Amino acid sequence: MRIPGRLPVAGPLGAWLRDHDPGLAATRRAGRTALVMPALFALCSQVLHTPTIATFAAFGSFSMLLLVEFTGPMVQRLRAQVGLAVAWALLICLGTLVARQTWLAVTVTVVVGFLVLFAGVVSSVLAGASTALLLGFALPVTSPGPLSQLPDRLAEVVGRLRWQFQ
Repeated sequence: MRIPGRLPVAGPLGAWLRDHDPGLAATRRAGRTALVMPALFALCSQVLHTPTIATFAAFGSFSMLLLVEFTGPMVQRLRAQVGLAVAWALLICLGTLVARQTWLAVTVTVVVGFLVLFAGVVSSVLAGASTALLLGFALPVTSPGPLSQLPDRLAEVVGRLRWQFQ
């Protein structure tokens, strides 16, 4: 029997998937990520010829599509996604600014890590997004570059938001 709104999956693979992922939510998230992440990477690296944007686009789409699952009505999920993108932009700015000095990068990483993980105690939405937020800081802080790369790094966040909500 086919349930409306459900992905029809038949055969032994379908039975195994339904046993391990009853609503196929993880399968859908993985499928979306498998389509969007390489497409963004290919677009940015091969068409736009911007390796910085390509790297951040790949990591950003991975974190927003696979590592985070917001629940609730569409408006609430949209607000959470936009909030995550804004937080990513702030963390990218901060990580890029401190990445050139190792002692400063280490100190700020400890503080940001504590704040992000502690914020998960305050809000279940933040708790669900903590890994994605940490990735948003870890990528720029571990790849030092000149401040002139900051617009390219931030362009990825804006591009990802436009891609997700079209």
